[in-house]
Amino acid sequence: MFQSQIVSLVPDGEFDTAYGHMYAFMATLADGQVGSVNAKTQVPPYGVGHTVAYDITGERNGVAKLKIDAHPKPGTVFAQRVQPIGAVIQPVAPQPIPAIPRPLVAPATPPKPIPPVLRNGQTVGMAVKLAGDIIMHNQRAKAEPVDLPHLSRDLVAIAEAVMEASHSLETKTPLIDSDVPF
Repeated sequence: MFQSQIVSLVPDGEFDTAYGHMYAFMATLADGQVGSVNAKTQVPPYGVGHTVAYDITGERNGVAKLKIDAHPKPGTVFAQRVQPIGAVIQPVAPQPIPAIPRPLVAPATPPKPIPPVLRNGQTVGMAVKLAGDIIMHNQRAKAEPVDLPHLSRDLVAIAEAVMEASHSLETKTPLIDSDVPF
């Protein structure tokens, strides 16, 4: 077990384990050790400036795995890390974990073509969302509740007008006046 002061502690993601939800951090210690530590809380019981005890429990993707004890028992004997004379430890940003290359495998069957009706799904979805935003804006401006019995009729009318305007922009054809009240 070693003892050192935390110089840098940077959040590095979170994950679930059999022991519960864990938060990962990249720690840089004053003695030069850099490694990954896990805590059960978003704010661990140790931080920058704290003197802690730690063990190196392994390595993953070239990064040391550390187990930090914020409150070591009195009388704990610590090993000494050798640090070059005059070395200055600077906080370091965590390095991204390299992606594991996966071989490309052709699917057993070719993907099914998308039906023409669904090709514009995103455009239609966005037009309906925009229509809902327009209705809500107009109702707030009038300080009136939404007319629920006619909501779907109004949504469709406004969404169709938005789609028509979108098509007009794509084809560069002039838009004929519409009687949609927005």
